[in-house]
Amino acid sequence: MSERDHAELPMSFVTLASEGGPHEDSSYLAGWQMGALNALLALDRDHLHVHEQMVYAASREQAELIAVTQGYAVEFTDSEDPAWLSASFTRQAR
Repeated sequence: MSERDHAELPMSFVTLASEGGPHEDSSYLAGWQMGALNALLALDRDHLHVHEQMVYAASREQAELIAVTQGYAVEFTDSEDPAWLSASFTRQAR
């Protein structure tokens, strides 16, 4: 797990292996990120028309699935760090 990954955390995750916990860092953080993305797009679909955030490059397919499921199109742009992508989610007309 990189220092950047830790810098991106919204809070301390004490159950990560790097913190002495039982959960493998990358998988746990990817799951947290995709769960948070799904919740954000699902709960604010009437008000959120464009949302931009960095996502783990390894989670690209999952982010695409979440976008489609929640009624968004998504475009990805490479970042300076190959482990990350910039994602732009745009709400599609109903």
